Amino acid sequence: MSIFDRMLIRMAMKKTLSRKEKVLKTALQMVAAGGFQAAPISEIASKSKVAVGTIYHHFSSKEALTDAMYVHCKQHLVQAITSGLDGKGNFRKKYDKLWDNFISHYITNPTEVSFLAQYSSSSVISANAQKEGEKADKALLDFIAEGVKSKELGKLEASVATEYLFGAMFSSARYASRSKKNSKEFSAFRDLTWSAMRK
Repeated sequence: MSIFDRMLIRMAMKKTLSRKEKVLKTALQMVAAGGFQAAPISEIASKSKVAVGTIYHHFSSKEALTDAMYVHCKQHLVQAITSGLDGKGNFRKKYDKLWDNFISHYITNPTEVSFLAQYSSSSVISANAQKEGEKADKALLDFIAEGVKSKELGKLEASVATEYLFGAMFSSARYASRSKKNSKEFSAFRDLTWSAMRK
């Protein structure tokens, strides 16, 4: 195979990935705005400016597309909020950084966070996608385990603490988006959650 042929294949792959990402982004916006039923494949195709066949080339069904959106959003969220938390250091400072990372991610990716808030516990998401989401949670579970081991957090089961922490962060982010309060109010959410998790 010539260098030219390889270059053409790479260009074709980039186009395919670009179309797939465009479909995911459009579907995510539609589902987050109006729910699963408000996003028919034909409309997703029309708004993403791709053929319906292109969607079915990447996703076997609407449910598979929704699963892909869920896994993508969950991986993106956990990667963003756990950024900069590795290594040694004061656990409370890491906790504050995690919280600040979440608010920052919410501000820059509100559709993704809204989708996760709506669909994390939904029966629309398959068991396989839920398992992939749990794999993404490993970095956060490790963080919680570090807090328990260092005795900074109370003896909590990591999965329960993670669920609680996500709930508190989602509430804080929703509050932040609805009101134009200053950072003291956001710190109050963070500090209340810290106090509860230390018990």
